[in-house]
Parts: sequence; C-alpha cells; structure tokens
Amino acid sequence: MANNQGTKDILLENLYETGDFNYQNQNTSLVQRPETQTDYKSAEIEKLTESLRARHYSPRTIESYTKWIKQFLSIYKYSDEKTTQKQINEFLTNLVVKDNVSPSTQNQALAALLFYFRHIKHIEPENLSEVIHAKHKKRLPVVLTKEEVGTILEHLEGSKQLAAELLYGTGMRLNEVLSLRILDVDFDRNEITIRYGKGGK
Repeated sequence: MANNQGTKDILLENLYETGDFNYQNQNTSLVQRPETQTDYKSAEIEKLTESLRARHYSPRTIESYTKWIKQFLSIYKYSDEKTTQKQINEFLTNLVVKDNVSPSTQNQALAALLFYFRHIKHIEPENLSEVIHAKHKKRLPVVLTKEEVGTILEHLEGSKQLAAELLYGTGMRLNEVLSLRILDVDFDRNEITIRYGKGGK
C-alpha cells in the first residue's frame, strides 16, 4: 500500500511540473468567453450601449433600447439568421397579444431590435410580415382652455411656474426646458435656442 501511494505521489508531482493542469496556464480565451446566458447577455448589452453612445443617442433612448434588448435576450439566445427572424416576429407579436402594449411601445421595441441586429449582430431583419401590429386607438385629445391653463399657472411659483410657462408658451419638451442655459436665451431678439433637441434638431 505504501509503495502504491508513493507511486501516486511521484506521478502527481510529474503531472504538476508539466504545467498542463495549472489553472493559471489555461487558455485565457476559454476563461473569458461568456459561457452562461447571463454572461452572454451582459456582453451583448455592453456592446449595444457602446454602439449607441458612439452614435450620440440620447440617454433616454439608450435606456429604452437597453431595456428591450435585455428583455429579448432573457427569452431568446442568438443562434442563426433564420431563427432570428422568427424570434423577432414572435417577440413583437407577444407584446401585442400577451402584454397588450400600445403601437408606440411596439414600434420602440422594433426600433431597438433593428438597431441591435443591424449594428451589433450585422443582420438585416427583413421578413417581419408575420408580426401582429398594435392597433391605434382613436381618442379625442384632452385640451385645456386658456382659462384652465391660467388657473394652473397662478397656483405655481418660482422656477416651476417659469418652466410651465415655457412649456405652454413655446411648445418645448420637458427635458429641453430643464436643460436650458442663460446663453440659450436671447432677450434682444426674443429667441430661445434649443440645443440637442429630439432627433438631433
């Protein structure tokens, strides 16, 4: 028994000295490659975020696109182009059939998926004819009268009142009002300059 144990010790020592069984000497590409679905999704989201920032997309667009791709990758894992087309169709259809989302929400999800597959996976999704599109609901717009608007403004004060007046009087978006600077307001020409508006306008 003692001789057998000694033989094992010598064998293990020789194997260790070869370096083939040392964790540190393993191929680093195998260690770093995403193996689990969570690792894969994290790597894809990181590439998506970097690509969106490089193209100067707004923080809110980056946030919404990232949300949709995270949701998509939590259900599907990228395989091939044919499977991808089916997955996109199924995902967008389920948003309407199961989640009952609005047309604008479905369009936002579609835009996120198109960006992801075009710029990250380098695939051009084409066959989207099977997608069930959300129907636009006809609704009468809710419009306040001038008197109602005046009453609301009278109950505000300070910077909140100024922001509300700018929103109502100029048609600016909320984020555009909140990001205004002194140099954007020209009192002599009675003009306000909007920088980095929606769509880069």
